[in-house]
Amino acid sequence: MKNYHDFPELKKIVEKLGLEPKDYNYTSDRDLQGMINHEKIKRQDNFKKKLYKGIEITREDLEKEIKVYGGLLTFRGENVLLYIKDNGFKSIVDIRNNPDEGKKFHIGWCKTLEKMDNKHRFDRYVTTIKDDGEFIIDTAEEKEFKAKLNVCKNCLDYLHYKGYDFKKHSPTQKKEAVKNFNIKKFFSEAEGIVRYLKIPERKAETTPIDIRGPEYTIIANQLKKEKNYTCEDCSVYLGCSKNRKYLHAHHINGRKYDNSRINLKILCVDCHLNKYHNGTHWMKVNANDIEECRKIKREQGKT
Repeated sequence: MKNYHDFPELKKIVEKLGLEPKDYNYTSDRDLQGMINHEKIKRQDNFKKKLYKGIEITREDLEKEIKVYGGLLTFRGENVLLYIKDNGFKSIVDIRNNPDEGKKFHIGWCKTLEKMDNKHRFDRYVTTIKDDGEFIIDTAEEKEFKAKLNVCKNCLDYLHYKGYDFKKHSPTQKKEAVKNFNIKKFFSEAEGIVRYLKIPERKAETTPIDIRGPEYTIIANQLKKEKNYTCEDCSVYLGCSKNRKYLHAHHINGRKYDNSRINLKILCVDCHLNKYHNGTHWMKVNANDIEECRKIKREQGKT
């Protein structure tokens, strides 16, 4: 019986992965691969347990570990929430009676997080996958107690989540949107959108008319500008005013009335065709634009 120490090259692979094989014995490469998979799963499970409790993050984490996909926050591949544990001199009773008294938790890269980043105060945040709405927070009165917190309104507005609009909605509508926000449902939707695995949940009698709302053009143009008029798939640049018509905002879940940021992806007309409309009537309608876009892509070496 041999173990991985008897195979220098395999030992390098195991150590490069950062695993701890200890004295596992194996008789074949399949056994070794099984050991590696076992260690990976165990390490991922341990990471999720820590992430559920809350992991304090640093500026280095922000630069290396935290990624933003469609405005959503991810930490080492997991969709996460960010919040500040330290609620200062707020009263425990006040926070428990009214979650709006406490710090807000964040679901997207909103202007609040951007502001904190610019001020180099990101080290105050904790990242978590906890989805029951109860957060471990601190006050001057007590440390490490659980309390409900509310979602950040700037995040809802940034993601245009469930049609939330800070400028158009009344104070009552904003309050209701925060009150009705469900973390479990949001995580489920976010995972489906990021991984393109959305399972239909709609009923014919309650589904909105599937047309683009009046806010679509405004949101789409904002996103195109934020993406520097660049296709998210092939990276072709279409910033010239005459070329911007070849850049589309694709509805990821197929629901044209859902114009939330996390449901829109910026694609050139050619990538839009190749991924979602090849062989359809849409291809004929956009034939001229597709050809012109392909010329630009060839000029930029994006084909």
